[in-house]
Amino acid sequence: MNDYSQQVALPSLKDLELSTLSSDKLLPDRPPEKFNMQNLTNLKIHGCNSLNYLLSFAMARNIAQLEHLEVRGCSVMEDALAINDKERMVKNKLLPNRKFLVLEDLPNLERFCSKSWAGFSSLARLRINNCPRLEIEDSIWKLPQLEILILNRIIVAQEARWNRQYEIDHEGLNEDDQEHAGIFPCLKFLVLDEVADRLMDSWKKNNHPAGRAFQNLKYLGVLRCHTLKNLVPVFQALRFLVVSKCHGMEYLLTPSTAKSLTQLRTTLIEKCERMIQIIADYNGSETEEGTEIVFDRLEELALRNLQNVRSFYSGNCVMKFPNLKRLIFQYCPQMVSFCEGNISTPNLKKLILSIGEGGVDLVFDKVMELDFDEDGVLLFDDYDFSSFPMQQLEEGDINAARRKLWLNNQG
Repeated sequence: MNDYSQQVALPSLKDLELSTLSSDKLLPDRPPEKFNMQNLTNLKIHGCNSLNYLLSFAMARNIAQLEHLEVRGCSVMEDALAINDKERMVKNKLLPNRKFLVLEDLPNLERFCSKSWAGFSSLARLRINNCPRLEIEDSIWKLPQLEILILNRIIVAQEARWNRQYEIDHEGLNEDDQEHAGIFPCLKFLVLDEVADRLMDSWKKNNHPAGRAFQNLKYLGVLRCHTLKNLVPVFQALRFLVVSKCHGMEYLLTPSTAKSLTQLRTTLIEKCERMIQIIADYNGSETEEGTEIVFDRLEELALRNLQNVRSFYSGNCVMKFPNLKRLIFQYCPQMVSFCEGNISTPNLKKLILSIGEGGVDLVFDKVMELDFDEDGVLLFDDYDFSSFPMQQLEEGDINAARRKLWLNNQG
């Protein structure tokens, strides 16, 4: 692969996928005289364990039409785009049309091309998975077209917190909104999986401003973030919430945060070992008797493998789920009742007692290829629950059905 022809011309090539190459270079550092891959839009590299870097500066400029890039399982790669200090001064954007990027299982990757992501303004979908030496800095939070972001096992720079102050000049915005308008302006889907503690620290303090920065976020997955104590930011557009294996949580939501989730349709909470209840009870300090918590649009609620959860909520609020159709309980051995106060679920007829494993990871693996509809909703396949064991509600009473399950388990 090092003896390149001077007549490399593949002007019609759009898709290129290479795996298990033994060469130390994918393409020459300096394009040959008649090099032509002007229509290459999709490049996938997998298991090329001799590559120290993917492309040189000169070669990256010659495949400017590239939109889709995936790099997986290249064990010695340190740089995706090899750029020297002089080349970094060039103002031309590299890969200006790139919309889709996956970096996965790259144990020695330290840079993509530089630490700043500011030059990749067209990027819409980004997944970084198991790149333990790759440090993310704060320019990534302000990518203007980013819709999907999945982060797993990455390093976050000390300054890369999404509750810091950003100086943004947006005409028509007041001064308060300008501080946060640039953080994830178009983001719809966010997964944080085993992310560094310092990033999750941004969600530990009440009343921090990040909620206003996630105005379009509809899907949120938080997995294996063990220092996260609860979900504080307000996500007013959120429709789909997954929390899994966050062993530092004793509760997920405060009553005020729960009231803000007016668009929520689906919630899955599973395998959080220290969790005691889903909505915190502050002994009435935040709510008064008769106050309502209404999940107006919630259709599906799943509580799975929560070994220490005693109730969904034990406070004084009235709980209303006017559109809840599916309520899933799977191994919640300490839960005697769903809540202490009154509860209304007019459309719920049965409890589902078990569902299959692996659904969360499967969705997150596929999401990079899914489309959004005109309302920004991902086009998931409908899940069929008809084959799972169910229990008829006792006159529509969740608490009575939950107590019956608990008594049966005691026997």
